[in-house]
Amino acid sequence: MGLMKGFRRGRAPFAIRLGDWVFALWGKRWGGRKWVRWGWYLSLVVGRVGAQLTPVRGLHEGQPTQVVLTGVHVWLGPGKVLPEAALWIAEGKIRQVGPAGSFPVPPGVVSLPYPRGTWVYPAFVEVCLLEEQGGRGGSASDRPQYESTRHPLFYPNEAVRLDFAAETSVVLSAEKARELRRRGVAVVHVAPKKGIVRGTGATLALLPTPASPEKPFLKGASILHAGFSKGAVAQEYPTSKMGAIALFRQLLYDWLWYREVGRLQLRNAALDRLEALSRDTLRWCWVAETPEDAFRVAALMREWAQSGPQRWALLATGYEYEWLPYLPDQGLYIVPVGLPVLPPPHSVEFYERLPLGALRRWEQAPFRFKWLVRSGRRVALTGQDLPDASTFWSHLRQLARTGISPDTLLLALTEWPAAWLGLPTVGRVAPGMEANLLVFSDTLWKEEARLLEVWVQGQRERLEAVPPFRLEGTYQVEPLGWRWQFGPGMPPLSTRLVVQADTYEVKVSYSAMEGYWAARLPAKLGQAEVHFIALSDSFLQGQLKQPGQPLRTWEARKIRPLDSLPAPKPPPLLREDSLVSRRTYPNGFYGFASPPPPERVLFREATVWTGDTVLAGVDVYIAEGKIRRIGRNLPVPPQASVIEARGRALTAGMIDEHSHIAIEGGVNEASDAITAEVRIRDVIDPTDINIYRHLAGGVVAVQLLHGSANPIGGQSACVKLRWGMPPDSFLIPDALPFNKFALGENVKQSNWGPAYTIRYPQTRMGVEQLLADAFEAARRYAESWTAYAQKKGPRPRRDLRYEALAEILAHKRFITCHSYVQSEILMLLRLAERYGFRVRTFTHGLEGYKVAPELRAHGAFASVFSDWWAYKYEVIDAIPYNAALLLKKGVPVCINSDDAEMGRRLNHEAAKVLRYGGAELGLDSLQAWRTVTVYPAQALGIDHRTGYIKEGYDADVVLWDRPTPLSVYSRPVFTFVDGRRLYDASREEARYAEALAEKQRLLEKAWKAAQEEAKGPPLLLRRAVLWDCEDLPSQTTSVR
Repeated sequence: MGLMKGFRRGRAPFAIRLGDWVFALWGKRWGGRKWVRWGWYLSLVVGRVGAQLTPVRGLHEGQPTQVVLTGVHVWLGPGKVLPEAALWIAEGKIRQVGPAGSFPVPPGVVSLPYPRGTWVYPAFVEVCLLEEQGGRGGSASDRPQYESTRHPLFYPNEAVRLDFAAETSVVLSAEKARELRRRGVAVVHVAPKKGIVRGTGATLALLPTPASPEKPFLKGASILHAGFSKGAVAQEYPTSKMGAIALFRQLLYDWLWYREVGRLQLRNAALDRLEALSRDTLRWCWVAETPEDAFRVAALMREWAQSGPQRWALLATGYEYEWLPYLPDQGLYIVPVGLPVLPPPHSVEFYERLPLGALRRWEQAPFRFKWLVRSGRRVALTGQDLPDASTFWSHLRQLARTGISPDTLLLALTEWPAAWLGLPTVGRVAPGMEANLLVFSDTLWKEEARLLEVWVQGQRERLEAVPPFRLEGTYQVEPLGWRWQFGPGMPPLSTRLVVQADTYEVKVSYSAMEGYWAARLPAKLGQAEVHFIALSDSFLQGQLKQPGQPLRTWEARKIRPLDSLPAPKPPPLLREDSLVSRRTYPNGFYGFASPPPPERVLFREATVWTGDTVLAGVDVYIAEGKIRRIGRNLPVPPQASVIEARGRALTAGMIDEHSHIAIEGGVNEASDAITAEVRIRDVIDPTDINIYRHLAGGVVAVQLLHGSANPIGGQSACVKLRWGMPPDSFLIPDALPFNKFALGENVKQSNWGPAYTIRYPQTRMGVEQLLADAFEAARRYAESWTAYAQKKGPRPRRDLRYEALAEILAHKRFITCHSYVQSEILMLLRLAERYGFRVRTFTHGLEGYKVAPELRAHGAFASVFSDWWAYKYEVIDAIPYNAALLLKKGVPVCINSDDAEMGRRLNHEAAKVLRYGGAELGLDSLQAWRTVTVYPAQALGIDHRTGYIKEGYDADVVLWDRPTPLSVYSRPVFTFVDGRRLYDASREEARYAEALAEKQRLLEKAWKAAQEEAKGPPLLLRRAVLWDCEDLPSQTTSVR
């Protein structure tokens, strides 16, 4: 009856409440018998009794429930240390702490005296420990799995694992727990690794002997874990980082819809769980793969804030300091303690191939925590990237050598992570807090200090034997006539034994079981064994046992304190001014110490290619990022510099309509046939060296396109190449929004291999049907929102995929379509006219010359190669005269690169318009130049701000070393973007030499350091990927 009363009052255990729920649901089907309910309860009781039937062999284990630690120095917080204090532990909590004798201790409380100089700290909190769980789900077939195989009650993508709870699924082995305790960890938050939204973690107390399976789990904040790589999830979507971000965004809008109206139409266990978690102090913890992921997480959390304020943490790479002036400051950065180690020194040549950025990371790593804290970011530390406890302590002490306060390091290991996990009684030494303690032989920041004990909720685990007295100083041993010198520290330790005039190094150990000290003397002293006990810290008694000799007894008294012995020299501090590396934005060759500001520049007597005409001997003045004046003999404004440009061309910067540089985590979301929801803007990589190379070639803006793996691909990003700025700064906010469409063999997976034959469409005919069906669905989607706005229907679910397609039907979004064959170009033109929208750009369009009248009538742009043909059978009818023929027929033509290398010489590609047919057809140099300036600006909807030299336009200009930019000998002298000088040929050699000298200094330092064996995480080597249209995310080409 008491059990049922407890249930009615809501205090019954979960398993009992579950049994009552099962009975209520199924009891009537089983005849309503009470034995069903009571059988469930009896099974629980029998299970608990069974756990008590195992006999105890040997002595029962037990620890006193109340103890007082005496004679210890206690760290209470920043600047607060209690010397020679007493600390009272009762029932797993700290009852009292204060100076010795400052509080009464009841009889029966066990007193634990510690040797002089022992320190006590709060035990550490591991804020995010990634643990594997489960294998690859889904089918074991080699064929791709496009649909979820889970029950419809779950979310329709297997990478969303909201039902997963580490508390019930992740098992932390006893060996792993012990290793964590040796690192000083008493509380750990275990996080899942599988999926995009990976489920909730579990916070455990690492009890040496937990009383029950439930005991280790702590109730704190509900923390959902997420990442950009799905791990061992079988379902294809997502295959890219931008797909992972799109999936997370769709989850947000599904939840907002579900909590408002969706639950009235269907039930979804995943969204129900998200709703329940959101009411319970929900927090997010993300895993970063690159430093730029901090910007992506911050953007996602801002979007998620539609559902309420969000708290988030980032398990960081440790290199986020590379963007310190721009780094989001809302979240908690979980920074690795582990300092990266260099690869093994195979050869000098191998080291010379290491990128400059990687070498900088290696040298600057000890300072990264200090720099983040100094900038005002909230930081916690994690040691999970280190192989063992000894390495952890070594790396932690190295962080302290940078000059940061050791108190700050301790806060980042204790109080700050505990606060993030929602554990108010963990992380400090104070009355009422959990008795999670670390006992050190000395202050933990000394190299010789050792962790002696770990206390977890009042349970004591001894890691090393603690003698009752600390032996320090010089002892006179009689009647042997020896002098024995003991330095600071705890056993085992190295001592010096002086026998007559000779000094010997002798290793001394202590046995807690036997209660005595032991040492083996060197061979010159007869390989004797010495055993002794310490009756105090100044009086020893022992025995000397030599082979073949009678046992001899001796006594030793301290004759000289430790202060008279030379103290060990502390390791030198690491100074920032001793670094041979620089910090630049971005990190690597040609980065800026700080982004250049907009300049005031007067170009004097330039040959100006305005986009409409060519003017000789004209002055152009730029200031505050804009073109201010154009004219002759302009006066020099105040604070303006003058660049003599006589005989040189001044042009608008070139624009590449089709580029795949500066994209991270995959150029294709290569899973579904329709992926209109994914966005390139989410994965801009501002560190790609190809950005700088494009600037050196005179390119100032590009459209970053999704690849051609799907008939309907992702959303493009129109960006300016703002080298040295964070990813969000690249976007041109008022550019037209585009989606990439694709036709031809790529989208029907002709060249994907034998496994990829099940995704629709597999033929060119099927591509047309898929497009028509998608636009029909988008039309119905738009109509449902119109009905809702007119209060004629329920609120629809926001579908990011069909929202993009509906925007195309509404002329708010535009298409750039990968196309080769004229029949498919005509098919898409007719389809667009059927649904009342315009295809703005056909990219590639290698058979465009066959359908030039139709393209002109439709109002489409053609974005083409200058002279690519015959590189695969699909382009067998391609000709290099395509661009000139299209221009002659009145079709505006953009010359694009679709290639990182070609993008560096886009002016040469434009010149080929004249080489192949332009002269014969009467085209002039200005018309050829417009293919890389005016026409791409018009195609992208940015011709109101760039692409021309006009007053009021953005100062995106290039000064060339010749009067024409179309010569094969022409090279940019300066490239300005928004008035910032981002490329300067006159400083190119000096900047390169400076970076090369820096790398040489780093190589010398690295080669010397590599001769010493070191443990730690591997050095981060960023992969610079040269994407092509058909590339999949696993394909990489080089390292930076």
